[in-house]
Amino acid sequence: MKKYCFVLGVCITLLALGCSKQHQAKHVPRSSLKAVQELVGTKTTISDQEAESLSRAPYLLLDEITSITDSQAEILSRVPTLQLNGLTTITDAQAARLAKVKSYLGLSGLKEITDVQARNLSKVDHLTLNGLTTITESQIQSLSNVDRLGLAGLTGITNAQADTLSKLKFLCIGLDSISDAQAESFSKIPSVSPPDLSALTDIQADRLSRLDSLTIGVSSITDKQASMLSKVKSLNLASITSITDNQAQSFGNIQNSLSLDRLHQITTQQSKILAKVKLLSLKGLPAITDAQAKHLSQAKRVDLSGLTKITDAQAQHLSNVEQLWLSGLTSITDAQATSLARVETILNLNGIKEITDVQAEIFSKGNSFPIVRDSIREEILRFKK
Repeated sequence: MKKYCFVLGVCITLLALGCSKQHQAKHVPRSSLKAVQELVGTKTTISDQEAESLSRAPYLLLDEITSITDSQAEILSRVPTLQLNGLTTITDAQAARLAKVKSYLGLSGLKEITDVQARNLSKVDHLTLNGLTTITESQIQSLSNVDRLGLAGLTGITNAQADTLSKLKFLCIGLDSISDAQAESFSKIPSVSPPDLSALTDIQADRLSRLDSLTIGVSSITDKQASMLSKVKSLNLASITSITDNQAQSFGNIQNSLSLDRLHQITTQQSKILAKVKLLSLKGLPAITDAQAKHLSQAKRVDLSGLTKITDAQAQHLSNVEQLWLSGLTSITDAQATSLARVETILNLNGIKEITDVQAEIFSKGNSFPIVRDSIREEILRFKK
């Protein structure tokens, strides 16, 4: 469950910062950001001087750090997106200082917090406390004032606490079961990532279908529940390993995005139906047919990162997708490069280990610069000069 909270939490926040003029990379270029993070390396503590250097970055993931001083907490609070998951305890004074972080603060190494710390930390827009396994009524009341909250370590809350949390805009919570009343409360939150449920009742599916965005780890659902959940604009069924044709038909009605990343196979008919969804993620598929590739090319965004090889015909079909993820590929042919270079907006080929000069030149003239390893990127840039 913590994985889901990180993806829906930190990654969304970083994407948002990338669109914000206030926090663009002009503060610290990519090379400089790498340099300041190298100041830390695998050290578990930093000096005030190092904290000053690091504070110029637009975001920092400093999970190696296990302790900080009050002054370092003040300095690091200038970073808009800050993750300090290596900290297992903080003082009330540090909580007050870290509460000045503008966008995202990750403190998932904390096993417990005080009521005072909860009140201070509630001033952060997006806060993850995934290490907490228990929480008091006072802390719930305070933390309900943040916009986006991660509590992946909690295995149980009361119906009243769930109702209190319904004020949030985003909630990631690690319950192993929920009541119908809690499902009703969660339905008031625009985006929820609830637990890896062993089962989902029809009442819960109906309540959760009111959400704009839902990530849920239930291992199986009925056709009726699939029909209900298809009302969710962005749906991630993180543990589903197979679907029926009726379920595929329902999922094809989803307005925005659908993630079925544990699916190991789909039928050609299902690929045709699912392609109606604008943003489709099928990372678990190890292989697809040419016919499936043709159907899937109708989607706006497709993530097929589980594929380790594709045919030239598949590359040609998939080139029609505006945003395409094929990060599982380790090599491609020249013909495939020619096709994939036509992808309009995003092409992720981060798994490619090496390319030929012919392929590098093809990508240098493509519609979008591919997301690749630094060494491959340099090869492509040679032909842009």
